[in-house]
Amino acid sequence: MPELTAKILQELGPSSLRPGNPVTVHFLAAALLRVPVEAASSKPTWNLLPVMAELLHKAAESVVTKLEKSAAQLQDALERRSLRAWRGPLRRWLDRMQEAGTGSRNSPLAAWVSSCAEVLGELMVHAEAKHPSHSDDQVLLLCAAAGAVAISIFADSRKPASCYFETSPQGDIDRLKRWSRIFWNLPAGVSPAFHEPEVSPFLEKHLARWTAGMASPNKAKEAPKILVPLCGKTIDMPYLCELGYGVVGIEGVQRGILEFKAEHQIRVKGMKSRTVMSKDIEGWREGTAFLPEKQFRGARNGSAFKTGDQGLGYYTESPAVWRGKVNLGKRHSPLHIIEGDMFDVTPDLVAASTFATDGRFDLIYDKDALVACHGDPEIPAI
Repeated sequence: MPELTAKILQELGPSSLRPGNPVTVHFLAAALLRVPVEAASSKPTWNLLPVMAELLHKAAESVVTKLEKSAAQLQDALERRSLRAWRGPLRRWLDRMQEAGTGSRNSPLAAWVSSCAEVLGELMVHAEAKHPSHSDDQVLLLCAAAGAVAISIFADSRKPASCYFETSPQGDIDRLKRWSRIFWNLPAGVSPAFHEPEVSPFLEKHLARWTAGMASPNKAKEAPKILVPLCGKTIDMPYLCELGYGVVGIEGVQRGILEFKAEHQIRVKGMKSRTVMSKDIEGWREGTAFLPEKQFRGARNGSAFKTGDQGLGYYTESPAVWRGKVNLGKRHSPLHIIEGDMFDVTPDLVAASTFATDGRFDLIYDKDALVACHGDPEIPAI
């Protein structure tokens, strides 16, 4: 088993072994259980969360953090620590896994879970048999495996699109309703679970490789342009601007943009108000469009039916753009955020509303955003 730990460390590196990291999860599941990771691509329908909670807590604290150390330190910790108390929840977890696999025989992931349970069960029996001196480290590795399986099942059980969408009777598609009413419907001062308060370590680590061949931000006449879809209030945007890049974010929930403004008002200047964009026969333009009440046909996405300067009718409210900048001494890097549905943003809208007047970008930076979007099977992945 120490050889396996060393292999994990060699393959991934300590910085990648973090709770919730999908690479860690799937590598642990495949290495410890020796089952194909590809089988985990299907989405299960069972609820396994109650039993796995205790194992996840133990695995996160006692396994993942120790894997960040050396194999020798891990082995030393195994010899000094008693882990027999883990057998109860582990046994319950195995039983639940068996039930899930039995109840969904036609699912590829169900077969994978059954294989996991079978291998874990065999290791459990071996750990409890004639080698008490080695049982603790095997139980620890069992819990690591169970934790890896649990996290992978939990991750794969979420629908692709927490950004759920629905179609109105008028044919409009609302993709932002659940985001705004559930994921951003939080008390003041509380951030969504997906928000990271620090710059992504993966961005810091890989940016030089991603931008290889691009003009240096400090030497280019025009700042290289980066698109950040589903940006939320990520700190990665001002970080990129401070490196000399021009950034356009896209966010569908206004609260995320308002909190971004408040949290970065020292670094990001000029982002004081939103500019509504409207489309007519000539294309996109700044300003609110109006449709009189006689054209009423129910709720319309991006518009509010109200009484305004032009009377009762529909007034455009989105998409809109927030324009700011990050000062870099004698020059600045633009930071604009388009407020609206990412799937409605076109090159024409980008060109009309942001500094990217050609509607094109040098780089698209995505951190756990596009994986949350509902996939269309008729549209090939890029």
